[in-house]
Amino acid sequence: MFIVIEGIDGTGKATQLSLLKERFTQLGNCVDTYDFPAYESFIGKELGELLSGRDKDINARSLPGKLMAMLFSLDRMQFVERIKASIASGRIVISNRYSLSNATFQSIRSGEDISAWVYEMEHGALGLPKPDLYVVLKGSITSSHENVGSKGKRNYVDGHDVYEQDLALLKKAQDMYCTLGTGGVPKIIIDCMSGDKFKAKSDITDEIARCIDHASINKQNLVPKSCIREHIQKCISARILDIDEVAEYVRGLPSEQLSALKILAKDLQESETGKMIGVLQSSKDSSPNTVASLYLFACSNAKRYISSMFETTNEIKQAAIKEYCLRLNTTQDSVIPMDRYFRQVIGE
Repeated sequence: MFIVIEGIDGTGKATQLSLLKERFTQLGNCVDTYDFPAYESFIGKELGELLSGRDKDINARSLPGKLMAMLFSLDRMQFVERIKASIASGRIVISNRYSLSNATFQSIRSGEDISAWVYEMEHGALGLPKPDLYVVLKGSITSSHENVGSKGKRNYVDGHDVYEQDLALLKKAQDMYCTLGTGGVPKIIIDCMSGDKFKAKSDITDEIARCIDHASINKQNLVPKSCIREHIQKCISARILDIDEVAEYVRGLPSEQLSALKILAKDLQESETGKMIGVLQSSKDSSPNTVASLYLFACSNAKRYISSMFETTNEIKQAAIKEYCLRLNTTQDSVIPMDRYFRQVIGE
């Protein structure tokens, strides 16, 4: 299981990471931990310099949000193979910050929600694995700010960095941590405060552990991705691609995901693309690839809802691109950018 602890600085993320590792280890699990940004790494050192604000002209506050998002993503990219190996070996992986932090802070700095762009970059273009659960620690802005100040000198800055100095930014960040989309990853919010004081560290750990246990049980009840793919392929071969049937088959998925699928089905049926799918399904050409083509492209327009549900082969993807070009009387060059959606949506 891959767990990420998120929240503004000073909410106790590093402390809870350590306590959770200790708890899981005592239960006989092997646990690997990560801390981002990794300030001792090659890219992390450059990020630390930008966050320190020592250069008044070029720093983490002056550079565009998307550019900073790329740098934070590249910092994690240095560890992608290690993280994937840990997950593949069945170890529990816990990270202090991950993609949600990047989406949160850089959306605020960009003045618009760029979370979908961040997740597409990280999990699509760069291939960073999606976590199984985000745990957001919510604290008092003032108390969290004071906690950071009490840390003293860190390996990249003395006192507060340029983000931590801005209380208005921290307030927006805490609110956005709680409300921003996660690209399909479950998120729980832990209130770390009791009145105007932080709860006991052990009490917070207990609450997080209960939520993780619940999330693990829910995950075990999900229909395996490989089973969904097998069923979809059978539907394609039989020329039955009604998304309501797909939703019924994967009824073990969370209710909000099923609701999203029903909305998607209605939108598809009423859209021009949906009408084209109907024409294609009733055509004389029963080739599985041809029947699937427009359906898969329609799915790409709803990637936020079904990114965790579909896989396909390169053969079907290429056939879909070819069929799409024929239907729109265009060339493949004009739809090449849509290939990014396939990496994100279909899970190639």
